Amino acid sequence: MSHFDTKTPGRPLVILPGLGCTYHEWYPVIESLKQTFRVISFHRHELMNTTQTGTVAVALQLQELLKTLDVTEPVLLVGHSYGGLCAQQMAHDYPETVRGLVLVDSTSVRLRQLDSLTLPVLDELSTDQVWLDKCRSYAEMTRHALCEAIRPELTHEQRQLPVSVQRELLDFQTDPLLYGEMATAIEQWQNDAVTLERRGRLANLPLIVLGRDKELAVNSGIEEGLPEAELRLLEDTWEQLICEQGDLSTQSELLFVEQASHAIHLDRPDAVLDAVRRIDERAND
Repeated sequence: MSHFDTKTPGRPLVILPGLGCTYHEWYPVIESLKQTFRVISFHRHELMNTTQTGTVAVALQLQELLKTLDVTEPVLLVGHSYGGLCAQQMAHDYPETVRGLVLVDSTSVRLRQLDSLTLPVLDELSTDQVWLDKCRSYAEMTRHALCEAIRPELTHEQRQLPVSVQRELLDFQTDPLLYGEMATAIEQWQNDAVTLERRGRLANLPLIVLGRDKELAVNSGIEEGLPEAELRLLEDTWEQLICEQGDLSTQSELLFVEQASHAIHLDRPDAVLDAVRRIDERAND
């Protein structure tokens, strides 16, 4: 079973990484948080449930993992990207288990809005179907063939992590089971999001919503040769969806993090750490 559990005393905190992402890239955040919290995370594809799928399965996996680890008190949840959608599922399904929530550039329950945009160039690169086809293909490969096919590389930010962590990141990217889990998530996330939207708000759950730097995202895309008009349309819509997440709770706070891409935890770990500490204080009030 793959999970990160410091076994240190302290209030429990769970990190749910994004789709195709690993807790290893949260190393700087975890190293800081474990001074105060008992930090727990896991790789979804290594705990796949055969009777449930999608965000419902992730919430169930987490609930079972907490029982296995003998965590009896409510947890703080940090969810990034797709992990944020799973965190919202957890907060709805097991409200007594969650004492506070931090959404880090989280997938929205209205993610269908992104599919309605007219983005001909961007859509050639990364529609759900493109992702799905790739993941299904990768899931059928051996680890060696997968390594040859994708030639995994680390981002600039990931190369700043310890060498041992870099090795874990590369190994994670070449596990065929990962892509099977990703394909299942992509197949279902539209329906999962609609179901979650119908369930409404999270009452008065302490919540902090972090969003990426829109201008940074636009400029990064322009540098890659992508059309500015499409980038701005995408980023304006993403910003709107992040703003809507600020209405999920009566005790919410919204912050857009300057100089942070979608990977806020790598670009601005200080912003994530600050949000966790503030939500912890608020959940104790």
